[in-house]
Amino acid sequence: MRAASMGFVLLPLLAGRIALAQATQPQTEPAQAAPAVEDFKPASSNQGGKEYPQVNSERRARFRIVAPQAQSVRVPEWGGITLTKGEDGAWVGTTRPLDEGFHYYRINIDGADVPDPGSKFFYGASRWGTGRNRGRKPAARGPSLLGLPSRSVPRGVN
Repeated sequence: MRAASMGFVLLPLLAGRIALAQATQPQTEPAQAAPAVEDFKPASSNQGGKEYPQVNSERRARFRIVAPQAQSVRVPEWGGITLTKGEDGAWVGTTRPLDEGFHYYRINIDGADVPDPGSKFFYGASRWGTGRNRGRKPAARGPSLLGLPSRSVPRGVN
């Protein structure tokens, strides 16, 4: 019985030494994302005459916000996109490729969430906001919406 209890004590210690002896893989930096294809077009849900927000063929969204006095401008959704300030006082940023469909979003200027001034205003998810739709009709209600084109997929036979 004494040998069995010694085995229970020694087994975790031995297993721990084996685990420590294994070589660790070096951490590598994530691969740099490929630059966006520059075929951006205004979203179909933009306010009349507004050029931004825009969507490209890769389903990336590009935002441009004129806020020359701001210290930071972000789009918190999709992992957070920090916009970069240009010399003209406009902040510009581009998302990663996004899933197709409607996406709610907001613009965060110096900590305050505001609707995108270039997009139409919607109500949904219990709040007002702006949004974009491309490829689908916008819902009758919904806050900040980013609509990305849907693929034409057969959905059955008639």
